[in-house]
Amino acid sequence: MLASLLALNASCTAKARSAAAPGSVHREAALQDARQAALDGDFDESRRIYGELLGRNARDDEARAGLGRVHAWSGEYDRAEELHRDVLARHPSDDDVRAGLFNVLVWDHRWNDAERLLDEAPNQGTPGLLALRARLLHADGNVTKARTLIEKAERLAPNDADIRALRYRMYTRSARVTTRGLVFRNGSPALGQVDVSLSQSIHRLRLSFDTEQGGRPMSLSGDWAYGATYGGGAHLTFAPGLSFGAEAAFGAPANAVPVVRVRSQVTLPFRPWLSSSLAYTFRRFADAVETHGASPSIGLTLRGELRIDATYWLTHVRLRDREDEASSRWIHAVGVSVGRTVLPWLDVRGGYAHGAEAERLPAVFQLLDLVNDSFYVGVRMTPVGLFLH
Repeated sequence: MLASLLALNASCTAKARSAAAPGSVHREAALQDARQAALDGDFDESRRIYGELLGRNARDDEARAGLGRVHAWSGEYDRAEELHRDVLARHPSDDDVRAGLFNVLVWDHRWNDAERLLDEAPNQGTPGLLALRARLLHADGNVTKARTLIEKAERLAPNDADIRALRYRMYTRSARVTTRGLVFRNGSPALGQVDVSLSQSIHRLRLSFDTEQGGRPMSLSGDWAYGATYGGGAHLTFAPGLSFGAEAAFGAPANAVPVVRVRSQVTLPFRPWLSSSLAYTFRRFADAVETHGASPSIGLTLRGELRIDATYWLTHVRLRDREDEASSRWIHAVGVSVGRTVLPWLDVRGGYAHGAEAERLPAVFQLLDLVNDSFYVGVRMTPVGLFLH
């Protein structure tokens, strides 16, 4: 989500800002060809067209700004910054150029410079600048204030599609519904579960309520029982991409689900498009089984919309019998998930895990090292136009 917010205003269709005389039809067609080539990923062709335009007229700031965007999209941040600052020096009130430079600084992970760039704008109340400020606050974790600013920007520019889409993404409340399946290789029947999560953000703090409902395996013969967990969590964002969260859940009825589960997680950013996390989970079952597990994860965001996550689980399972004798083993599992923003208010995600997945299976199955496969499909919705706002 973070990367999609940061990329949203990187538009190829910036308004004309040339310091030269009005362009000819040929010039306008060339500009359109350069923009389309950039959108198609043909950066070399786009650079060539912009270069020809600047060769004809070195004062064509629209072509110069367009060339800066192409350099930014291809990861050449130094050159992109140079071109944007050159144009911005002559057009300090142009929010499109400022937005382009803002994107360059953010993609280069220079948050302080991005904030300073916004502070230097001569007019702080334009819809475009309010939207940029909202993006910065949202990335920094202050969701409530970001939402206030983007709503103000939309009131000033009610027909701006980019601002409207950005408001949809800056939700303070959301709901997630996930359908999960477990498939066993010992002949036990496949089982299904449903997870529901509701969240509310207050400034930098996100509170959540979570429940898991569904069938759980009880024996090797294929017996199963209904089990459910209910819990809550809190996650605090300290800086862009850096957060810490804790969750606790209780089983009721605790049939093959933990009597208590406690989980903590820290997320760390590498780049706006690359992040990592490390989680620790403790679970206690009614059958004298306890587990301690760690699960590192890495996430990659492509083109601001598609996110791929890979996770490894390492869990220690310990069983104590009536004679107070303990037996234990280490369990390994791996998983991958893919998510995509389908609509501004709707995300879809699916995943697959192989092994005795530490977060989902009863501990006794892990103790026996029974191999299973699990998969899930889920959606996250924001309350656009519904009963939540």
